[in-house]
Amino acid sequence: MNSAKVTYSNGDIITTGINGTEETIKDYFKIGSVFNIGSVTDNMQTVVSCEVTINIQYNVKFKGSKRCSMGWNKQNTATVELPIGATIEEVKERLSWDYEHISELVII
Repeated sequence: MNSAKVTYSNGDIITTGINGTEETIKDYFKIGSVFNIGSVTDNMQTVVSCEVTINIQYNVKFKGSKRCSMGWNKQNTATVELPIGATIEEVKERLSWDYEHISELVII
């Protein structure tokens, strides 16, 4: 899943997960479009900017049988979704286990 960071005319910034290409996401959150961002009462706001982050899945291979929040399997791998070009340091920040054992980061 990709993410869109949308800034509205009242200054609110909302980041949300969304499927689609960068083009279709930017088309959906087109500058000048109006959205109801209210949760209890209507709050109609105009989009002033939209930043899209395209995510891909990485397989994280590690030594040992460390368990992480993303789960683990017999091949000692976990799958995490991060922006294209993510570093092992970014994976370490995302996972909640002893990450010193990461041995490989593979795009899947």
